Amino acid sequence: PIIQNEQQHKSVLIVAHAGVIRIIKSYLSQSTIKNMFTIEVISGSCERFEV
Repeated sequence: PIIQNEQQHKSVLIVAHAGVIRIIKSYLSQSTIKNMFTIEVISGSCERFEV
């Protein structure tokens, strides 16, 4: 469930394989909720990104 709160962005922690991360990035780039989330990704290279 997604709770909308314009005052506070949600933080999401994702631990996944780099290939999965690319899929997640692709999804988030098209997602209408991308502005509601700060995404931190930990992969083999400890890659992090925000949307």
